[in-house]
This record gives sequence, C-alpha cells and structure tokens, in this order.
Amino acid sequence: MRWQEGERHVLRPLTIPPYDTSIVSRRKVSRDGYVVVRTNRYSVPWNYAGQWVTVRETPDGWLEIVDGDKLVTSHLMLPESARFRPVVQPMHHQAPQNQTQSPARALPAPEVEERPLAVYEAIALGRVDP
Repeated sequence: MRWQEGERHVLRPLTIPPYDTSIVSRRKVSRDGYVVVRTNRYSVPWNYAGQWVTVRETPDGWLEIVDGDKLVTSHLMLPESARFRPVVQPMHHQAPQNQTQSPARALPAPEVEERPLAVYEAIALGRVDP
C-alpha cells in the first residue's frame, strides 16, 4: 500500500488497443474489376484488374480492399441474406480524365485474288490443277 501513496501520481492507466478481429484474405481482381466476397461482387478501380489484393472484412461490416499498405477502396458489406449481387462505385470503372482515348486503328484489308466461280467448279471436278 505504501507504493500506492508514494507513486500513484506518476502511474498512468494502461491503454490496450482493441484486438483486430477482421477476416483477412487474398483475392485476385477479375478482368472486369471486381473481387468476390461471400458470393457478392465488389468493385475495385479498373487499374487493379488482374492483380492480387488483400481483402479485410471488418467487425463493423466494412469490406476494405488493400494493396500493400495502401487502402484502395472500401464498401459497406451486403447482409448475409444478399447473394450474387454487385456493389459498384461508378468511379472505379471510368478512365482517368488526363488519359486521352485513342481511337482503335483499323488494319488494312488484305489483298485477295478474285476468281470466277467456274474456276473452283473446274478444280472440284478435277479438270484443272489448282
């Protein structure tokens, strides 16, 4: 009891951070920019298509999608009763403003020799060598 009287003024309460009970897993972002968690599809920015990301399901109902130490996006998770539904943030599927869209280049048409159909008929009947 003597220490309580003499040292109480220098003691501080212990602060223990809450234990993180998030469910963490690795997922591959689909080509169309989604990760599947519990049968539902959650959008991810388009530039992550085909890449592996870390997915955290937090105890308070949020889905956090992380790349390394960077939080990519977060979604409010759908309830357990919701199945096979997409959760989309429209900005995830828009091209950046500073990137100019170049029109698709048309390939030149190949040169094709034109022949009358009679030539093919003659070849089929064995009258002419191809």
